[in-house]
Amino acid sequence: MAKIRRDDDFLENEEQEEEPFAIIEKLKNQVGITAEETYSGKYKDLMRENQGLKQLLEINREITSELELDKLLEKIMDKAIELTGAERGFLIMKEDGGFQVKIARNFEQESINKPEFKVSYSIAEEVARTGEPILTQNAMEDPRFGKYESVQGLRLCSVLCVPFKVQKNVLGVLYLDNRFKPNIFGEWEKYLLTTIAAQEAVAIENARLYQNAIIDGVTGLYTDHYFSNRLREEVHRCSLNSEGTFSLLLLDIDNFHLINDLIGYQLGNELLRKVGQLIQQKLRDIDILARIKGDEFELLLPDTPKEFAKKVAERIRESLNSSSFEIGNEKIELTMSIGLVTFPEDGKEEERLRIRADEALYKAKRSGRNRVFSFDTTDYQREQKQKEYIVKEGLDQLAFSRDSLIIMSMVNKLIQAETDFEKLVDLVASMLVEGTQANRVFIILVDKHKNLEFKAAKKEDLQQVGSPEFKTSHSIIEHVAEKGHPLLISDAMEDPDFSQYKSVVDLKLKSILCVPIKYKKKTIGVIYLDNMQGAEKFSQSDLDWVTQFAEKIATPVLHSWNTKRKQEELEEKAKRLEKSIDALAEKYSYHNIIGKSPAMEKVYQLLDKISETSHPVYIHGESGTGKELIAKAIHYNGPRKSRPFVAENCAAISESLLEAELFGYVKGAFTGADRDKKGLFEIADGGTLFLDEVGDMTIGMQKKLLRVLQEGELRRVGGKNIIPVDVRIICASNKNLKELVEKGEFREDLYYRLNVITINLPPLRDRKEDIPLLVDHFLKKIAKDEGVEPKTIHPKALELLVKYDWPGNIRELQNEISRAMVLAGDKSNITVDDLSEKIKRGPKMLLSTSYGQRTLKEILEECEREAIAQTLELTNWNKAKTARILEVSRTTLDKKIQVYNLKPES
Repeated sequence: MAKIRRDDDFLENEEQEEEPFAIIEKLKNQVGITAEETYSGKYKDLMRENQGLKQLLEINREITSELELDKLLEKIMDKAIELTGAERGFLIMKEDGGFQVKIARNFEQESINKPEFKVSYSIAEEVARTGEPILTQNAMEDPRFGKYESVQGLRLCSVLCVPFKVQKNVLGVLYLDNRFKPNIFGEWEKYLLTTIAAQEAVAIENARLYQNAIIDGVTGLYTDHYFSNRLREEVHRCSLNSEGTFSLLLLDIDNFHLINDLIGYQLGNELLRKVGQLIQQKLRDIDILARIKGDEFELLLPDTPKEFAKKVAERIRESLNSSSFEIGNEKIELTMSIGLVTFPEDGKEEERLRIRADEALYKAKRSGRNRVFSFDTTDYQREQKQKEYIVKEGLDQLAFSRDSLIIMSMVNKLIQAETDFEKLVDLVASMLVEGTQANRVFIILVDKHKNLEFKAAKKEDLQQVGSPEFKTSHSIIEHVAEKGHPLLISDAMEDPDFSQYKSVVDLKLKSILCVPIKYKKKTIGVIYLDNMQGAEKFSQSDLDWVTQFAEKIATPVLHSWNTKRKQEELEEKAKRLEKSIDALAEKYSYHNIIGKSPAMEKVYQLLDKISETSHPVYIHGESGTGKELIAKAIHYNGPRKSRPFVAENCAAISESLLEAELFGYVKGAFTGADRDKKGLFEIADGGTLFLDEVGDMTIGMQKKLLRVLQEGELRRVGGKNIIPVDVRIICASNKNLKELVEKGEFREDLYYRLNVITINLPPLRDRKEDIPLLVDHFLKKIAKDEGVEPKTIHPKALELLVKYDWPGNIRELQNEISRAMVLAGDKSNITVDDLSEKIKRGPKMLLSTSYGQRTLKEILEECEREAIAQTLELTNWNKAKTARILEVSRTTLDKKIQVYNLKPES
């Protein structure tokens, strides 16, 4: 820190107050002024400088003793305004790559509202950039700053701005101004403030370092280091006072590691901050709360006996129980276990108090968590006496060294901490080795088919046992698994019940201890231990201890094993799904679409351009041209192929039913709605929705569809909640949507929303060169589906197929090939005789070539008969669809079919 020069009596004693005339006399000798000049203008200047130096020293004394950053900044601001007579002052500090106004005061030491709009950042940033002070007597007329909008807008006159620097690092700036008077600040004020800033920058940096040392960066609470110092001070203070007391609490969030794994460390830290804030709200100003590490907190309650400390602890625990923390999109509920000790009855040294607080916390967790436990000296003394008795009598040495003191406590922690199955069983096996001194330990689980699965095998040096299924007695393991009772065999080679087992003889087994692992009385596995160095290596106490151990690990082992198996099943399903998606992508690959005609080549070229996008696509083509096949090809060759492809025929159902199908409904929305149901938009979320025959959709339904496409969200029928959806729309129609728009039968805005990209599929009559390829494809496909050898087709039959006009397009051709294969019977070749009469007749004329002597009525009847027959064949005898195409009622159509004696061809 910079030092003020003190070469004479004037500055040697900072506490001494001297008369003004004595000070002036000394200053006069220093600066060489005459007595006549003493009472001139220089006198006033010297008096002002004298006052400034005295205030500078006073500032230095006060500020260097302050380590709390906020209070330090307040003192600097107040003294700066007082020293210079500024109208306003702003303390601006560097934070997060920018500047933030920390303190803003006026000359009456009142806070300034919205200070960020009251200061010229242009001047402040210039000082921060250069690290040099700026003094301007009239900022609005100063050519350097008059151009700044902030200067003109705030009508600034006098401005003095100096930096806070540590070496070359600028921490912030001190900004003073006066909007009404010019020439308020001079070089002397500039010098004083620059000197203050140089000194106080070090003080600010020290305060920051101090704050970082005592404040935890995650929670904003005190650090363990600071807490330890305060605890040490409290122990010392209370040791000097016979009535002095305080309480120490250790607080641990139950199962926090699982929550942390679920939501991630970043959100976990946010949760810790909120928990710390909640606890802090329940405390007094004198109480000290700190974070030790992870999810553990420590709390010091000065002058608080145990009974009141318990109330504080319960208040904290209950408050946490009743709170729900919103973290990200999750609502998280927590519980907390608390251990408590009190000075002096639970200990008089810091280390002992900490150890006993930890023991109390452990008991709180062991008893089921969400508890407050205070250290009980009586219980502690009783435990010590029990241990002394065990040692004295030589009883159950294992229980003393393992059970309550080491291994069992490790099991409890294991149950809380480890969820990975492989790690869990590996740790369990290691604990058993440590606890029993067995040569080898095996953990075997029994699957649903009662097969034995070796999950862990450890030797006494904690190395893995290779091929464990060949290193144990399966007969003994199966016996324990079947009977559900433990076995303690002192010497298997000599035991009359087991010495005849081949595995016992081959492996030369001696001491064996085998215990079932049971969950709800059902044996789920076996713990198998052996010692091949001699007989009687395991005692009854070993058996009791391992039995208790098996009870403790049963639940976590089973749950972890089930989780692993479910995870493996999900992974297997994911692999199958991925293979299925790949298969679908291959099935609907452009290369598998049959057709090499120029018309189809144009379609392929367009598909290559659009498949990788998510733009809406409109497919136009006659019925049976393969519109849905093209829609699937777009989906399974695009970025959404791993998401659902969902199709719906808009002409097949009524408006109300279509609305429920597309958008879903809630329970009670209409008669029969006994549950909530997702619509096709929700099911297809992230994927593709194919709307076939969209031209048949009613105007009302078109309006509802348009709103969903525009907003990207929907509301189920009868529901209130808005549900966002991300769906690629592919629609198709055999009608000309543009013509429907002109007739007013289709909304123009919906047309342009759907018709971003148009694919026109040619009818089969316009791509006859593809018919031989399609025939060959259908012959092979139908044969594969039926499990028979594929048939060939006679050239004459193929010629007739090529000549036919195929009003039903590819669908009609597929039906014809299926029919022909059936009629061909055992023949390997399809002939002309196997084809339907319409194919044999060749392309139909709408009217006969010769009218003869027929009447107009007869001619019209022939036309009507042919039109109905062809449309029925086109729709595969779907009468409802035929009536809709011909625009007649279903009743009229049925009568015409009867009159003309029309029947489907077999």
